Amino acid sequence: MRKAGITQKSHPHKAETISQIRLDEQLAVPFKTRSLAMEVIVERINITDEAEIVAICRRGRERQRISIIDLPLPNPRPVGSEWMDAYRRCKEWR
Repeated sequence: MRKAGITQKSHPHKAETISQIRLDEQLAVPFKTRSLAMEVIVERINITDEAEIVAICRRGRERQRISIIDLPLPNPRPVGSEWMDAYRRCKEWR
């Protein structure tokens, strides 16, 4: 038990890192969605220095990070998007 506590303390963003790995492995990118009434292409998933999981979105030559909590999903949803749902639920519980 004590060892698990040390591990958690040593890796305070462990859940986010694990979630990002699962999203990288499972989420089918690129995919198109809409953000602020504009079509964008989600190119990849990344984790910020603050341990927030974000989607790297592109529109033309512009790129922007959007939190996956705020990212609207298209219909039909991309393969692996259930991992985004799981991450969102996890963040709600914290």
